[in-house]
Amino acid sequence: MEFTAKEEMLVDFFEHRRPLTQLDKIKLVYGFRVVTSELKKFLIIYGIAIAFGLFWRMLLVQIGFLLVRQVAYGAHCSSFKTCLIVSCISFPFITWLAVALPITSLVVWGAFLLGAVILLFIGPVSSKKTKVQGEAHRTFLFKKLYSRLIVLGGLLVIFPTSISVFFLAGFLKGIVLVVIAKIGGSH
Repeated sequence: MEFTAKEEMLVDFFEHRRPLTQLDKIKLVYGFRVVTSELKKFLIIYGIAIAFGLFWRMLLVQIGFLLVRQVAYGAHCSSFKTCLIVSCISFPFITWLAVALPITSLVVWGAFLLGAVILLFIGPVSSKKTKVQGEAHRTFLFKKLYSRLIVLGGLLVIFPTSISVFFLAGFLKGIVLVVIAKIGGSH
């Protein structure tokens, strides 16, 4: 693994505090790369959200999305650039749809229940980037998924439909990625 000049500076900074093995250096740089790439994605996506006046609403969409994504897994893009492009288009668009469409509480609850049933039948689903590591891991993720569905249901009860619709929009995006991974044969 080759390091950039900034990554070398980071390694040197930590190596002055304690000796690092080559594996430690690789882990440090990998973690740095993950954090910086996620930070870039966050800044770009939320920059777009701010430009369109969707910041707080899109934040709620991402909460609904992450509640599912972290435990149900699902399809991933093949590269950071593809993920960035898809996220920059899909999150603002989904948020805009949630604003633009006249969605009733009946629709919110119907979509939530249908989505929950789908997830409980097919989730969690491995992809090339995230793997379910055996039955014990699947059981662990399934229990967490069940808990997350309860949390999301609680959010839908607590908040009015005008806010719940954003949690639901992110939730539905997460379900679509699970279904895509399942259809693609990743499980």
